[in-house]
Amino acid sequence: MTTTPTAYIGQAVADLRWLTTVPHTIDHCVKLRARQIAAERTRWAYGTSPTKMAEDITDSAWGTGQHADPTGDGFGRRHDDDAHETMASIRHAADLVRSSAIDAHHHAARLLEVEPRAPHPSHGLMATLNEAEVMLIVLRDRIIPNDPDDPDVRSSAITVLADNPHMMWLLRSAVGETTSWLRATCEAAFDAASGPERDAVPGRKPDECKLCGAWRKGTVATSRGRCEQCATFQDHHKCKPTEAIVRRWEATGTSSTPPGMILEAKAQGRKRVRSA
Repeated sequence: MTTTPTAYIGQAVADLRWLTTVPHTIDHCVKLRARQIAAERTRWAYGTSPTKMAEDITDSAWGTGQHADPTGDGFGRRHDDDAHETMASIRHAADLVRSSAIDAHHHAARLLEVEPRAPHPSHGLMATLNEAEVMLIVLRDRIIPNDPDDPDVRSSAITVLADNPHMMWLLRSAVGETTSWLRATCEAAFDAASGPERDAVPGRKPDECKLCGAWRKGTVATSRGRCEQCATFQDHHKCKPTEAIVRRWEATGTSSTPPGMILEAKAQGRKRVRSA
């Protein structure tokens, strides 16, 4: 059975709606995937010298100043990628879905001689997907005639689109397959996470960070009881931030941490292990 243009649109809209719905928005899934990539990074080999560790920290993007709690788009752009370049591919796929949805919308309008909707500027992953969804919905419900009293007109319009190879390629491949990949990739990151880190839902009073809550107020525990800033630090450096590090973050407004302070935090962590 041949898939109709409206069926392709309907499936793409369903996938886009999943990607823009709490708790598995694309922004949230990108953050989860970035943390998973960080956890997969190679650790220092036993016996690595402090000098070598300091050099690695200085050379790493994780040792530079970054603001806490970025959007998923910003989070993905300044964190390391995996071997498959998943983070870069997510951004590229979101842009491709939006541009292809706009192309399909305008191509259908030309074929059916209807005035198209002008696309709106989109900044960030969520806005990009929201705009793609709107363009597809308007294509399905307005560009294609939708008069319940005259269903033959709609059927004829769908046939015109189905008979156009470029139109069908846009809906099937550029929009449909790309959106399907995007959802599957984000769904995998969401399913691989667990607990509060995965199921963060707005409207509920958040827990404070168990690592830095004693030294500053207003933190939000998002990953195993840790705020995003502390989680990023601990996952990468394999130690807890010290009070001095947290107070430096607060004073500078960034996550910039000198290598010497990181080595000191590692030393304190080893002392706690020995005393235990």
